[in-house]
Amino acid sequence: EWTVGGVGYGAMGGLDLVGGVTYRSGSDIALGDGTSLAADDENLSSLFKARVDLNDIAGVEFGFVGFDGDAIEPNNAQGRNVGSSRNPLVDRDIRGRTLTGGLHVGGALDLDLKTYYARNANREDGIDSNRITRRRVASWGVRLENRSILAGNGEDGSFMRLTYGGEIYRDDQNGFDSLAPNLEQGGVPDGATVFLGAFVQAEASLGGHLGDLLLIPGLRYDRFENSRPGTPQIDADAVSPKVAVAWRPRPQISLFANWAESFRAPTINEVFADGIHFQIPLGSGLVAPNVFVPNPDLRPEDGETIEFGGGYDGEPGLLADDHLRVKGAYFTSRVDDLIDLEVNFAFAPGCFVPGLGPCNAGTSRNVNRRDARLKGFELEAAYDSRWIFARASYSLLRGRDRDTGAFLGLLLPDTFFIDAGVRWAGQGVRAGFRLEIADALRRVNDPADARESFEKFDLYLSWEPVAGSFAGWRFDLGVDNVTDAAFSRVFPEATAPGRNIKLATRYAF
Repeated sequence: EWTVGGVGYGAMGGLDLVGGVTYRSGSDIALGDGTSLAADDENLSSLFKARVDLNDIAGVEFGFVGFDGDAIEPNNAQGRNVGSSRNPLVDRDIRGRTLTGGLHVGGALDLDLKTYYARNANREDGIDSNRITRRRVASWGVRLENRSILAGNGEDGSFMRLTYGGEIYRDDQNGFDSLAPNLEQGGVPDGATVFLGAFVQAEASLGGHLGDLLLIPGLRYDRFENSRPGTPQIDADAVSPKVAVAWRPRPQISLFANWAESFRAPTINEVFADGIHFQIPLGSGLVAPNVFVPNPDLRPEDGETIEFGGGYDGEPGLLADDHLRVKGAYFTSRVDDLIDLEVNFAFAPGCFVPGLGPCNAGTSRNVNRRDARLKGFELEAAYDSRWIFARASYSLLRGRDRDTGAFLGLLLPDTFFIDAGVRWAGQGVRAGFRLEIADALRRVNDPADARESFEKFDLYLSWEPVAGSFAGWRFDLGVDNVTDAAFSRVFPEATAPGRNIKLATRYAF
């Protein structure tokens, strides 16, 4: 794979400009299990942003982000049987454009107005068939937020601030499949979502002899409407409160706790899902499709989360000019009506006895899990000094349906990660390694979804001269997955890339 790009920035008076472009061209991907994933792609990414100061307190900004991608790759890059009828190669064409605008007003106000319009389109032409599929999603949105100081900057550092605002956005989706009976792409129903939200949050900082105490109560209102031609509109709303508290008994030590309710609306893909999910070959060119079934009774998710933890941020004095940050957090969530995909796998009689109806391999639909529970823990630490650096983290996640005892979806395994190395600051040299260790995952409802433990080891070296003829240059050499390990992070069939050697250079002036 080749990647080349550049970025530039300039400022003059009250005008700031930044722009960049990156081109990438890649070929087949060698996986850790010795197989190769077909991929022949070219991508062009572009970015442009401008800010204009209208006066001392107000300014406007504009932005553009573009993406153009052309690739020949599997229809499902996370599946096996590449190039077969179950996972054919397609000529994929992706186009994305996002326009943004903003206004900031300071002074007596502290107001931000953001607006955007995005259009993304994906077209796939079959390599060995005349099938054509398309998906287009257009989105626009507006967000307004203002901050007011109600009381502030007391002698002990206390203050009270209020943040409030609202947002509205709309998504319109259109899917097309030249071989579908209704010309609609499976899993991509035509439809629209309109979302409206309003929020208010207070921050009160109380200083004193026992340390700094920060209280953050908040309230949010959300409403959504999902619509599809020819079907009744689906809508719902909710009010979600939250309370957070943070206490710093010493400048280096902090403790925190949060309680919040949440609301997630079902997407149009979840409510109105239809078309083919996957197909099972029966021999002699026959296949049995598993089809999506719409669920207009799908309800929004309502959640309640409690989180607490603490941290240290200071200079331990192990080495000269060193710094240490440590943070740990535990959370537990109760989710009512969690949206989950239910796959009912069963062959219809018509697959084996003609005349007994259509042949299919069951149905798939999104359903609500009445009482879902999630809990997790994460511990992270970072140490930095003149000569050595290290960053490490450990995380675990558990989830079950309390009614059935089933595990929720495909959860991630317990994972330990470390990134550590040495630096020679006077010469701009930095060398290190990354190690990721994941435990085996057996918390699955289907044994076929189980995943083995793995270790991924990377090495890297960078040189950024601080003086001399090469000042302004940077050179990087890295080797990902040094041992060429075969593993999967999420789906058993999605094997990760094998050993990957990377060389990069950059010049800044």
